[in-house]
Amino acid sequence: MKKLYLIILLAVISASAKAQYTKLFDFTGANGKFPYGSLISDGTFLYGMTYSGGVNDSGVIFKIKPDGTVYTTLFNFTYTKGCFPFGSLTLSGSTLYGMTSQGGANNFGCIFSIHTDGTRDTVLLNFNGANGQNTWGSLTLSGNVLYGMTGGGGGVTNGGGADNLGLIFSIHTDGTDYTDLLDFNGVNGHTPWFSSLTLSGNVLYGMTGGGGPIVNGSYGYGNIFSFNTVGNVYTNLFDFNGTNGAFPEGSLILSGNMLYGMTWQGGVNHLGNIFSFNTVGDIFTDLFDFNGTDGKYPYGDLTLSGNVLYGMTSAGGGSMAGNVFSVNTDGTGFNNLVVFNNTNGAAPTGDLTLSGNVLYGMTSAGGTNDGIIFSYAVTTGINELTVSNPISVSIYPNPTSGKFTIENKDIALKIKGWEIYNAIGEKVLESVMSNLQSVIDIFNQPNGIYFLKVKTEKGEGIQKLIIQK
Repeated sequence: MKKLYLIILLAVISASAKAQYTKLFDFTGANGKFPYGSLISDGTFLYGMTYSGGVNDSGVIFKIKPDGTVYTTLFNFTYTKGCFPFGSLTLSGSTLYGMTSQGGANNFGCIFSIHTDGTRDTVLLNFNGANGQNTWGSLTLSGNVLYGMTGGGGGVTNGGGADNLGLIFSIHTDGTDYTDLLDFNGVNGHTPWFSSLTLSGNVLYGMTGGGGPIVNGSYGYGNIFSFNTVGNVYTNLFDFNGTNGAFPEGSLILSGNMLYGMTWQGGVNHLGNIFSFNTVGDIFTDLFDFNGTDGKYPYGDLTLSGNVLYGMTSAGGGSMAGNVFSVNTDGTGFNNLVVFNNTNGAAPTGDLTLSGNVLYGMTSAGGTNDGIIFSYAVTTGINELTVSNPISVSIYPNPTSGKFTIENKDIALKIKGWEIYNAIGEKVLESVMSNLQSVIDIFNQPNGIYFLKVKTEKGEGIQKLIIQK
């Protein structure tokens, strides 16, 4: 195979990453208002829902370009076909799936599907109380099966199922084979507000907003659980006790053996916290406790990129309207990235969607009062500069599937080491290089643009690297 060489030129890298917040869109009521969920991307458009607003003031489904243009209302909710959605959409091919908290045949909410062009809107299931009601979360897709939970606002005993405390269910994407997989009974948790399931193989992971061991005569502060879809085996993994967190409102994200999440209250300052849970050994770690200035009362999920977690709080943050933050997966390096001040948004309850170098999100209030869509772009700050004496180092192949070679073409030049950064400026790998040739394997990193920084006795060289599997 012919080798493709790229010569690395002497370059400089800025000491800190550059970032930019942009308000992309203001909801005005007529086009929707109060978006409580999150956005999803198909690479061309962002899709989302609002709780109310639109033609019937019952919420809308919309799409918008990532630059904030070409906003289109795809569907106006009605009582007949469901209304007032709290959660987010799930995308499969050209079909969107979601749930509403009210409306439908019994006014207990429904499960629906709709094409990304706004056609073929279909009610897949009407909740009737016995099979669940008042869904505030989102659906999780595996093949042609959707998984979800019921149980939201209106009080603890308002989730449907055998004990009216909510349940876990599955349903095929065509609306057939609805199955009540597990009924929450208080001891095993109850009321999974704003919460969705996280799938790994055959195992679903989730949290409940309350339940667990009885404390002061009532059920506890919520829990972390797993549910194996093979055999329908439920396992209570961890009970919150207030000190280590309380009343989790969002969902979990999984990376390897580690689950990451947040609680709405509890922790050292009783304002919520960020935690990790190692599924090997069931090890819980309180990573960070919110104190108000750095945010408080998080409702949504975390977003992971490399070893950095991104998230939002619904309040606090300096202007008491919430914030966007980042923190390392070991709990260090907390940064307040955006402080919402009502003008630029307020009270976010969803999570952030990462697409390329950009985080997208929504706030449920602020802007022109009805909520906004925003983006937060992070770049590496790497500037490639051509100089008179380029460093004779080549890398090949490029693009690469993950494994590539660094070759020193100048035997008189001593290379001290190298570092690899992803597109948002996070260091993903580093090492020393003592030989003329070094083979690097970063196959575990996702497709995208990376930057290889080579450190030599003559200076540092930067070269763009593309992973394409």
